[in-house]
Amino acid sequence: MSFRRLVQAVVPDRRAAAKLLCELMLVVMVMQVCAENPLGTLAPKNSVKEALSPGATIDKAKALDPTVPNEITLEIPPPQKSAALVLVERILQALAIASNIAFHLSPMRIILEIRRYKDTRGTDGLPYLMIFWVASSWCLYGAFALVCTGNMGLQMILFGNATGVIMGFFYTYSFHKNCNDQIKANKMKVLYRIAIAVFLGENILICTLPTSAAIFALGLIASILSVGCTAAPLTELSVVLKTRDTSIWPTDFIYVNSVGLLIWLICGVLLNDTWVIVPNAIGTGICIFQLGLMTVFGSEQINKLKKIRKEEMTFHVIDETAPIVMPTGKGKWHNEYNVQGEDLAPLTLTGAKVMW
Repeated sequence: MSFRRLVQAVVPDRRAAAKLLCELMLVVMVMQVCAENPLGTLAPKNSVKEALSPGATIDKAKALDPTVPNEITLEIPPPQKSAALVLVERILQALAIASNIAFHLSPMRIILEIRRYKDTRGTDGLPYLMIFWVASSWCLYGAFALVCTGNMGLQMILFGNATGVIMGFFYTYSFHKNCNDQIKANKMKVLYRIAIAVFLGENILICTLPTSAAIFALGLIASILSVGCTAAPLTELSVVLKTRDTSIWPTDFIYVNSVGLLIWLICGVLLNDTWVIVPNAIGTGICIFQLGLMTVFGSEQINKLKKIRKEEMTFHVIDETAPIVMPTGKGKWHNEYNVQGEDLAPLTLTGAKVMW
Protein backbone atom coordinates (compact mmCIF):
# COMPACT_ATOMS: atom_id res chain seq x y z
CA MET A 1 0.00 0.00 0.00
CA SER A 2 1.39 3.40 -1.01
CA PHE A 3 1.70 6.25 1.47
CA ARG A 4 -1.04 8.21 -0.29
CA ARG A 5 -3.51 5.33 0.04
CA LEU A 6 -2.53 4.92 3.68
CA VAL A 7 -3.24 8.60 4.35
CA GLN A 8 -6.56 8.39 2.53
CA ALA A 9 -7.49 5.32 4.58
CA VAL A 10 -6.74 7.13 7.85
CA VAL A 11 -8.10 10.53 6.79
CA PRO A 12 -10.65 10.00 4.00
CA ASP A 13 -11.72 13.64 3.59
CA ARG A 14 -11.13 17.16 4.90
CA ARG A 15 -13.81 16.87 7.54
CA ALA A 16 -12.11 13.79 9.01
CA ALA A 17 -8.76 15.59 8.88
CA ALA A 18 -10.17 18.59 10.77
CA LYS A 19 -11.75 16.27 13.34
CA LEU A 20 -8.47 14.40 13.83
CA LEU A 21 -6.57 17.66 14.27
CA CYS A 22 -9.09 18.95 16.84
CA GLU A 23 -8.86 15.71 18.80
CA LEU A 24 -5.07 15.93 18.73
CA MET A 25 -5.14 19.51 20.02
CA LEU A 26 -7.57 18.50 22.77
CA VAL A 27 -5.27 15.68 23.92
CA VAL A 28 -2.29 18.02 24.01
CA MET A 29 -4.25 20.61 25.98
CA VAL A 30 -5.36 18.02 28.54
CA MET A 31 -1.78 16.80 28.92
CA GLN A 32 -0.55 20.35 29.39
CA VAL A 33 -3.21 21.37 31.90
CA CYS A 34 -2.71 18.20 33.93
CA ALA A 35 1.06 18.56 34.00
CA GLU A 36 2.47 19.51 37.35
CA ASN A 37 5.01 22.09 36.13
CA PRO A 38 4.80 22.59 32.35
CA LEU A 39 7.86 24.27 30.81
CA GLY A 40 8.80 25.69 34.20
CA THR A 41 6.06 28.31 34.17
CA LEU A 42 5.04 27.86 37.77
CA ALA A 43 7.06 29.73 40.35
CA PRO A 44 9.87 27.55 41.78
CA LYS A 45 9.51 26.34 45.32
CA ASN A 46 11.15 28.44 47.98
CA SER A 47 14.35 27.42 49.67
CA VAL A 48 14.74 25.61 52.96
CA LYS A 49 13.87 28.81 54.78
CA GLU A 50 10.27 28.47 53.69
CA ALA A 51 10.20 24.91 55.02
CA LEU A 52 11.30 26.08 58.45
CA SER A 53 8.72 28.81 58.72
CA PRO A 54 6.25 30.34 56.31
CA GLY A 55 6.99 33.89 57.44
CA ALA A 56 10.24 33.90 59.41
CA THR A 57 13.45 31.88 59.71
CA ILE A 58 16.01 31.53 62.46
CA ASP A 59 19.69 30.80 61.93
CA LYS A 60 20.13 27.89 64.39
CA ALA A 61 23.93 28.02 64.27
CA LYS A 62 23.95 31.64 65.36
CA ALA A 63 21.24 30.99 67.92
CA LEU A 64 23.45 28.45 69.72
CA ASP A 65 26.41 30.85 69.81
CA PRO A 66 26.13 33.02 72.96
CA THR A 67 28.40 35.71 71.51
CA VAL A 68 26.09 36.36 68.56
CA PRO A 69 22.69 37.86 69.24
CA ASN A 70 19.75 36.00 67.89
CA GLU A 71 18.60 37.22 64.52
CA ILE A 72 15.28 36.57 62.95
CA THR A 73 15.23 36.96 59.17
CA LEU A 74 11.91 37.92 57.78
CA GLU A 75 11.39 36.74 54.22
CA ILE A 76 8.68 38.06 51.95
CA PRO A 77 7.40 35.20 49.81
CA PRO A 78 7.42 35.83 46.07
CA PRO A 79 4.11 36.88 44.61
CA GLN A 80 2.12 33.88 43.49
CA LYS A 81 0.25 33.84 40.20
CA SER A 82 -3.48 33.54 40.34
CA ALA A 83 -5.04 30.24 39.40
CA ALA A 84 -6.79 31.82 36.41
CA LEU A 85 -3.52 33.23 35.03
CA VAL A 86 -1.76 29.89 35.46
CA LEU A 87 -4.64 28.13 33.70
CA VAL A 88 -4.51 30.61 30.81
CA GLU A 89 -0.74 30.13 30.47
CA ARG A 90 -1.13 26.36 30.39
CA ILE A 91 -3.89 26.52 27.78
CA LEU A 92 -1.81 28.88 25.62
CA GLN A 93 1.19 26.59 25.90
CA ALA A 94 -0.98 23.62 24.93
CA LEU A 95 -2.21 25.57 21.90
CA ALA A 96 1.39 26.43 21.06
CA ILE A 97 2.41 22.76 21.09
CA ALA A 98 -0.66 21.84 19.03
CA SER A 99 0.16 24.61 16.55
CA ASN A 100 3.66 23.14 16.22
CA ILE A 101 2.17 19.78 15.29
CA ALA A 102 -0.27 21.39 12.87
CA PHE A 103 2.60 23.34 11.32
CA HIS A 104 4.57 20.15 10.78
CA LEU A 105 1.57 18.60 9.02
CA SER A 106 0.71 21.66 6.91
CA PRO A 107 2.81 20.81 3.78
CA MET A 108 1.19 17.37 3.45
CA ARG A 109 -1.25 18.44 0.71
CA ILE A 110 1.48 19.92 -1.50
CA ILE A 111 3.82 16.97 -0.94
CA LEU A 112 1.10 14.49 -1.91
CA GLU A 113 0.55 16.45 -5.12
CA ILE A 114 4.29 16.37 -5.80
CA ARG A 115 4.36 12.61 -5.30
CA ARG A 116 1.27 12.19 -7.46
CA TYR A 117 2.57 14.18 -10.44
CA LYS A 118 6.21 13.18 -9.80
CA ASP A 119 7.29 16.78 -10.20
CA THR A 120 7.94 19.64 -7.79
CA ARG A 121 5.88 21.96 -10.01
CA GLY A 122 8.13 24.98 -9.54
CA THR A 123 8.13 24.96 -5.74
CA ASP A 124 11.23 25.35 -3.59
CA GLY A 125 12.44 22.61 -1.24
CA LEU A 126 13.98 24.84 1.44
CA PRO A 127 10.79 25.13 3.59
CA TYR A 128 10.55 21.33 3.83
CA LEU A 129 14.22 20.96 4.73
CA MET A 130 13.88 23.71 7.35
CA ILE A 131 11.06 21.84 9.07
CA PHE A 132 13.36 18.85 9.56
CA TRP A 133 16.34 21.03 10.44
CA VAL A 134 14.58 23.22 13.01
CA ALA A 135 12.76 20.31 14.67
CA SER A 136 16.02 18.35 14.94
CA SER A 137 17.80 21.32 16.54
CA TRP A 138 15.02 21.86 19.09
CA CYS A 139 14.95 18.14 19.92
CA LEU A 140 18.73 18.19 20.46
CA TYR A 141 18.39 21.25 22.68
CA GLY A 142 15.49 19.77 24.65
CA ALA A 143 17.16 16.39 25.16
CA PHE A 144 20.49 17.88 26.25
CA ALA A 145 18.87 20.43 28.59
CA LEU A 146 16.58 17.74 30.03
CA VAL A 147 19.50 15.45 30.85
CA CYS A 148 21.61 18.24 32.34
CA THR A 149 18.96 20.14 34.31
CA GLY A 150 16.36 17.46 35.01
CA ASN A 151 13.56 19.89 34.16
CA MET A 152 10.74 17.57 33.09
CA GLY A 153 8.91 20.49 31.50
CA LEU A 154 11.40 20.27 28.62
CA GLN A 155 9.65 17.08 27.55
CA MET A 156 7.04 19.28 25.87
CA ILE A 157 9.75 20.59 23.53
CA LEU A 158 10.54 17.03 22.52
CA PHE A 159 6.85 16.17 22.07
CA GLY A 160 6.21 19.29 20.02
CA ASN A 161 9.12 18.73 17.63
CA ALA A 162 9.22 14.93 17.27
CA THR A 163 6.58 15.10 14.53
CA GLY A 164 8.67 17.74 12.77
CA VAL A 165 11.67 15.41 12.59
CA ILE A 166 9.61 12.58 11.09
CA MET A 167 7.47 14.62 8.73
CA GLY A 168 10.31 16.96 7.74
CA PHE A 169 12.42 13.99 6.67
CA PHE A 170 9.48 12.64 4.64
CA TYR A 171 8.88 16.02 2.96
CA THR A 172 12.56 16.50 2.11
CA TYR A 173 12.90 12.97 0.75
CA SER A 174 9.76 13.33 -1.38
CA PHE A 175 10.92 16.66 -2.80
CA HIS A 176 14.42 15.38 -3.55
CA LYS A 177 13.12 12.23 -5.22
CA ASN A 178 10.68 14.10 -7.50
CA CYS A 179 12.79 17.18 -8.26
CA ASN A 180 13.32 17.36 -12.02
CA ASP A 181 14.94 20.81 -11.94
CA GLN A 182 18.70 20.26 -11.86
CA ILE A 183 19.40 23.78 -10.54
CA LYS A 184 17.11 23.30 -7.54
CA ALA A 185 18.46 19.79 -6.98
CA ASN A 186 22.03 21.15 -6.79
CA LYS A 187 20.85 23.91 -4.47
CA MET A 188 19.30 21.33 -2.13
CA LYS A 189 22.55 19.33 -2.08
CA VAL A 190 24.42 22.44 -0.90
CA LEU A 191 21.81 22.97 1.82
CA TYR A 192 22.19 19.34 2.92
CA ARG A 193 25.92 19.90 3.46
CA ILE A 194 25.28 23.09 5.44
CA ALA A 195 22.72 21.34 7.67
CA ILE A 196 25.13 18.47 8.37
CA ALA A 197 27.92 20.95 9.20
CA VAL A 198 25.67 22.83 11.64
CA PHE A 199 24.59 19.58 13.31
CA LEU A 200 28.22 18.51 13.76
CA GLY A 201 29.04 21.96 15.13
CA GLU A 202 26.28 21.66 17.71
CA ASN A 203 27.71 18.36 18.92
CA ILE A 204 31.17 19.90 19.14
CA LEU A 205 29.75 22.70 21.28
CA ILE A 206 28.16 20.13 23.59
CA CYS A 207 31.48 18.34 24.04
CA THR A 208 33.68 21.44 24.52
CA LEU A 209 31.63 24.13 26.28
CA PRO A 210 30.41 24.12 29.89
CA THR A 211 26.88 22.89 30.39
CA SER A 212 25.22 26.29 30.79
CA ALA A 213 27.10 27.76 27.83
CA ALA A 214 26.27 24.74 25.67
CA ILE A 215 22.56 24.99 26.49
CA PHE A 216 22.65 28.71 25.67
CA ALA A 217 24.41 28.06 22.34
CA LEU A 218 21.99 25.31 21.32
CA GLY A 219 18.99 27.50 22.16
CA LEU A 220 20.48 30.39 20.17
CA ILE A 221 21.09 28.20 17.10
CA ALA A 222 17.58 26.72 17.29
CA SER A 223 16.04 30.21 17.56
CA ILE A 224 17.99 31.47 14.54
CA LEU A 225 16.94 28.42 12.53
CA SER A 226 13.31 28.99 13.53
CA VAL A 227 13.45 32.48 12.04
CA GLY A 228 15.11 31.03 8.95
CA CYS A 229 12.32 28.47 8.62
CA THR A 230 9.73 31.25 8.62
CA ALA A 231 11.71 33.19 6.00
CA ALA A 232 12.33 30.13 3.79
CA PRO A 233 9.57 30.98 1.24
CA LEU A 234 11.26 34.35 0.64
CA THR A 235 13.98 32.61 -1.39
CA GLU A 236 11.53 32.83 -4.30
CA LEU A 237 10.67 36.47 -3.57
CA SER A 238 12.25 37.78 -6.79
CA VAL A 239 10.11 35.40 -8.87
CA VAL A 240 6.99 36.37 -6.92
CA LEU A 241 7.61 40.09 -7.43
CA LYS A 242 8.38 39.60 -11.11
CA THR A 243 5.36 37.46 -11.90
CA ARG A 244 3.10 39.01 -9.23
CA ASP A 245 1.99 35.47 -8.41
CA THR A 246 2.41 33.69 -5.05
CA SER A 247 1.22 30.27 -6.22
CA ILE A 248 4.76 28.89 -5.93
CA TRP A 249 4.71 29.58 -2.18
CA PRO A 250 3.49 26.88 0.23
CA THR A 251 0.35 28.70 1.32
CA ASP A 252 -0.72 26.13 3.94
CA PHE A 253 2.77 26.36 5.44
CA ILE A 254 2.53 30.16 5.74
CA TYR A 255 -1.03 30.27 7.12
CA VAL A 256 -0.45 27.70 9.89
CA ASN A 257 2.97 29.12 10.73
CA SER A 258 1.49 32.62 11.16
CA VAL A 259 -1.06 31.39 13.71
CA GLY A 260 1.53 29.33 15.58
CA LEU A 261 4.04 32.19 15.80
CA LEU A 262 1.38 34.53 17.13
CA ILE A 263 0.45 32.03 19.86
CA TRP A 264 4.11 31.51 20.80
CA LEU A 265 4.63 35.28 20.90
CA ILE A 266 1.75 35.67 23.38
CA CYS A 267 3.21 32.85 25.50
CA GLY A 268 6.61 34.57 25.48
CA VAL A 269 5.08 37.84 26.67
CA LEU A 270 3.23 36.08 29.50
CA LEU A 271 6.36 34.17 30.49
CA ASN A 272 8.57 37.27 30.05
CA ASP A 273 11.05 35.07 28.18
CA THR A 274 13.30 36.95 25.75
CA TRP A 275 14.31 33.80 23.87
CA VAL A 276 10.67 33.12 23.11
CA ILE A 277 9.66 36.72 22.36
CA VAL A 278 12.45 37.79 19.98
CA PRO A 279 12.43 34.97 17.39
CA ASN A 280 8.64 34.76 17.35
CA ALA A 281 8.27 38.53 17.01
CA ILE A 282 10.64 38.52 14.03
CA GLY A 283 8.85 35.51 12.55
CA THR A 284 5.46 37.17 13.01
CA GLY A 285 6.70 40.23 11.12
CA ILE A 286 7.95 38.05 8.26
CA CYS A 287 4.62 36.21 8.10
CA ILE A 288 2.72 39.50 8.00
CA PHE A 289 4.85 40.54 5.02
CA GLN A 290 4.20 37.22 3.26
CA LEU A 291 0.47 37.38 3.94
CA GLY A 292 0.40 40.94 2.63
CA LEU A 293 1.95 39.87 -0.67
CA MET A 294 -0.40 36.90 -0.91
CA THR A 295 -3.39 39.19 -0.35
CA VAL A 296 -2.32 41.81 -2.90
CA PHE A 297 -1.17 39.45 -5.63
CA GLY A 298 -3.95 36.99 -4.89
CA SER A 299 -6.59 39.66 -5.50
CA GLU A 300 -4.89 40.54 -8.78
CA GLN A 301 -4.97 36.90 -9.88
CA ILE A 302 -8.67 36.68 -8.97
CA ASN A 303 -9.41 39.78 -11.05
CA LYS A 304 -7.51 38.30 -14.00
CA LEU A 305 -9.48 35.07 -13.77
CA LYS A 306 -12.75 36.99 -13.62
CA LYS A 307 -11.74 38.96 -16.70
CA ILE A 308 -10.82 35.80 -18.62
CA ARG A 309 -14.09 34.12 -17.68
CA LYS A 310 -16.03 37.22 -18.71
CA GLU A 311 -14.31 37.20 -22.10
CA GLU A 312 -15.04 33.51 -22.55
CA MET A 313 -18.73 34.05 -21.78
CA THR A 314 -19.03 36.94 -24.26
CA PHE A 315 -20.81 35.99 -27.54
CA HIS A 316 -22.18 37.83 -30.52
CA VAL A 317 -25.89 38.56 -30.39
CA ILE A 318 -27.69 37.45 -33.54
CA ASP A 319 -30.37 39.66 -34.94
CA GLU A 320 -33.49 37.55 -34.77
CA THR A 321 -35.16 39.63 -37.52
CA ALA A 322 -32.35 39.14 -40.04
CA PRO A 323 -33.12 36.60 -42.78
CA ILE A 324 -30.95 33.48 -43.01
CA VAL A 325 -30.55 32.06 -46.53
CA MET A 326 -29.61 28.42 -46.88
CA PRO A 327 -27.16 27.67 -49.71
CA THR A 328 -28.22 25.92 -52.93
CA GLY A 329 -26.40 23.40 -55.06
CA LYS A 330 -24.61 20.23 -54.16
CA GLY A 331 -22.82 20.09 -50.92
CA LYS A 332 -23.31 19.06 -47.32
CA TRP A 333 -27.10 19.15 -47.51
CA HIS A 334 -27.26 17.00 -50.60
CA ASN A 335 -24.89 14.37 -49.28
CA GLU A 336 -26.58 14.19 -45.87
CA TYR A 337 -30.22 14.16 -46.99
CA ASN A 338 -29.69 12.62 -50.51
CA VAL A 339 -31.69 15.31 -52.36
CA GLN A 340 -31.23 16.73 -55.84
CA GLY A 341 -29.95 20.22 -56.50
CA GLU A 342 -33.16 21.38 -58.15
CA ASP A 343 -35.19 20.10 -55.22
CA LEU A 344 -33.39 22.42 -52.76
CA ALA A 345 -34.57 25.93 -53.48
CA PRO A 346 -33.23 28.96 -51.65
CA LEU A 347 -34.72 28.95 -48.15
CA THR A 348 -35.26 32.03 -46.04
CA LEU A 349 -35.76 31.80 -42.29
CA THR A 350 -36.85 34.70 -40.14
CA GLY A 351 -36.84 34.95 -36.36
CA ALA A 352 -34.60 31.89 -35.87
CA LYS A 353 -31.85 31.61 -33.27
CA VAL A 354 -28.84 29.96 -34.83
CA MET A 355 -25.42 29.41 -33.22
CA TRP A 356 -22.68 28.71 -35.76
